[in-house]
Amino acid sequence: MDKKRKIAFVISKLSSGGAQRVIATLANNLIHTFDITIITYSNQTSFYKLDENIKVLSCFESNKIQSSKNFIQSIKLNYRIYRAISDFLREKNIELVIGFITQSNVFSILAAKKNKIPSIICERTNPKLANIQRFWRILRKLTYPKADRLVVQTDFAKSFYEHNVSEKKIITLPNPLNPELSNKRIKGQKENIILAVGRLRKLKNHSMAIKSFSQLNSRKWKLQILGEGPERKNLEKLISNNPNIELLGAKTNIEDYYNKARIFLFTSYYEGFPNALLEAMHFGLTPISTNCNSGPSEIIDNKKNGFLVNIGDCNKMAEHLKELTEDQKLLEEMSIEAMKTTEKYSSENITQLWKDLIDNTLN
Repeated sequence: MDKKRKIAFVISKLSSGGAQRVIATLANNLIHTFDITIITYSNQTSFYKLDENIKVLSCFESNKIQSSKNFIQSIKLNYRIYRAISDFLREKNIELVIGFITQSNVFSILAAKKNKIPSIICERTNPKLANIQRFWRILRKLTYPKADRLVVQTDFAKSFYEHNVSEKKIITLPNPLNPELSNKRIKGQKENIILAVGRLRKLKNHSMAIKSFSQLNSRKWKLQILGEGPERKNLEKLISNNPNIELLGAKTNIEDYYNKARIFLFTSYYEGFPNALLEAMHFGLTPISTNCNSGPSEIIDNKKNGFLVNIGDCNKMAEHLKELTEDQKLLEEMSIEAMKTTEKYSSENITQLWKDLIDNTLN
């Protein structure tokens, strides 16, 4: 039997989050083909279940890194992280390093160059609108051209990086669906529930969902919003004791809500790749989404498997809500199309694309 090639993923921490879930899914699927290590900055238990054969190494023993008080401390801290990653790559004889998110990407490129191995880096956000410190934007511009491959999630992101990175190096690979979540889909009686999912932050623009639903003025339907965050008080004021709108907080059993709801509202100002939108469509929810930069327009075929509306256009979102809630046939037809759309994002399909990319980069 051939010896497995050794690869390493690099990310700041294995907490809950889209990038962390993708790494866990890919690592669990690829462990049968490669010897896999995940390198994190701080030492903490993975939020997502990992195969027992996946090794996790941390740059610091603590589960939390103290924030730097000044620029000099920040430079020293980041240098220590870079050195630790570089040392791990050398000590474990890693043959390929894969970074996730800007800071880890920079560390991965530099550490890979020092150890003379190839690197793949992955960007997960909207590059034009993501809030990245100037220091890291400069390093991104200087280091990204030196990576062997740059993986982005959308064609919008690809067009942004083509100004700095060779087009031949940029690969568009969307997120895989979470296989554990897929296995929890059930065919059951749907309820008259409209669902929105995402942290309660201004970026997610849940106020648009509330305002649009309020225009529907129907006692037969309910709006449920899953997520927690700093905007809760503002959203509670906006709801104004409407019994048909519920802020349910963060939930670990999100599949139960996907299985019951019929319609999905996605109202973000911007996105990288919208996992929640993809998951909802996978469960047969008909989506109405803002046509924000990067993401929704690459999943939703307007008026076929869902609707796209301009950011902040509550009237149009309410209009589409009225269409779907009053036309059962239209709702069911779009639901079927939404599910069909997500088939290409299966864990197996996306993992195979990653395997091919890793093999090509190694060779």
